[in-house]
Order: sequence, then C-alpha cells, then structure tokens
Amino acid sequence: MKVDYSIFATLLILLLTFAGAGATLEETCDKVTSPSSATNLTYDFCLTSLQPIQGSREVDIKGLAGITINLSIYNFTYTRNKLGDLKSKETKQPAIDALQKCIDRFNEGDAYLKMAQTSLGTLRFSDALSSVRSAAGSSVVCDNAFYQRGIQSPVSFDTQNGYLLCNLAAYLIQLVA
Repeated sequence: MKVDYSIFATLLILLLTFAGAGATLEETCDKVTSPSSATNLTYDFCLTSLQPIQGSREVDIKGLAGITINLSIYNFTYTRNKLGDLKSKETKQPAIDALQKCIDRFNEGDAYLKMAQTSLGTLRFSDALSSVRSAAGSSVVCDNAFYQRGIQSPVSFDTQNGYLLCNLAAYLIQLVA
C-alpha cells in the first residue's frame, strides 16, 4: 500500500497555521495600540470590537481588516438609521440641518467602506486605506455639524465608535500593505 505523504504535509501545514492563528488577535491588538503606532486606539477597544466576531481568531491581519471594515459598515448603517429616526422627530431647523448633514455624510462613508472592502479583496491596499480614511471623516463632519450649530450631538457615542473602527481598519490595512 502506497501512502500519499503530500496529504499529511498539507494537513500539518493547515493545522499549524490555524493553531498559531489563535494568538494573532491579541498580538495584532498589541501592535495596533503600542506607543510606537501613534494611534488613538486602546487595546480593550481593539479586542472587544474583534473578539466576539466569529472567525476573528482564525484569520490573518488582512482578514481582521476585512472584519473591521464590515463592523464599520454595520456601525454606519445603525448610525444613519438612528439619525433618520431622530430627524423624523425633530422640530428645530438647526438640528434638522445637522441631522441631514450627518445622514448625507454617513451615506458617503458607507459607500467609501464598500469601496474599501472591494479594494482590500483585490489587494489594492492603498485604495482600501484611502477609502477607509475618507469614511472616518464622515464621523468628524457629523460631530462638527452639531458643534457648529451649538447643539450637543445625540449620536456622539456612535460617531466616535465609527471613527475608531475606521481607524482600526486603516491601521490593519497598513500592517498588511
């Protein structure tokens, strides 16, 4: 009986790859939040954002970047829907204007994130990075829309999370590129 060792070798390589991937998430969050990275991210934010996602412990850094872009899209969709609900109940024109500005920017940000997904999938890291950074700007513009009108943003927590998720995705893309 002849034994095909290539099957065993392939299985061994896959096993070793996935066995070593478990520490990738923690190691990656350490890299992202190290003092030399100069990011405004915390280890806890990185870990608590990615850890609950199924598969986050089995993927490489590119996979984590993809997961983070998806999380950003979910955040932007949730925030945009929340803004729409708030706008439908608002009666003061300055607040309505700020809410509409935010809705518009989150629509744009969502489109940028979808472009980032495509770019990451086709290994165009520079394009993915540019798109994610543009999306992050949506959160800043939204907060400024309220601030400039002297209004406290009702979505500041959501916009801050969106901004941080985009920054996390950007840093992960930089690690891959």
